[in-house]
Amino acid sequence: MSMKLNTESIARASAEHKWITIGVWVVILVVAVLLVGTLLGGALTTEANFTSNPESKRGLELLEANGLGSLEDNAAPEIIIVQSSRYTVDDPEFAAFVG
Repeated sequence: MSMKLNTESIARASAEHKWITIGVWVVILVVAVLLVGTLLGGALTTEANFTSNPESKRGLELLEANGLGSLEDNAAPEIIIVQSSRYTVDDPEFAAFVG
């Protein structure tokens, strides 16, 4: 008796031997989980690295260069913007207020 490998014969064999089929699926699932854990364990990380030099990275580097923050800090640097409708940046009154 030759067994044809088609969907009908697979379904018939699975229905006739349901506990063997369930056992095979459980073994396949366990092996798959073990392989994923073994092969991808070292490849998965929560560390993010840029592959190019995006504008956000350049901005962080500028802040770090000016002493306003660090790329390693988890806290965002604090930036205060002061503006005046009456004075310009060059006016001594503006500089005194900001200082």
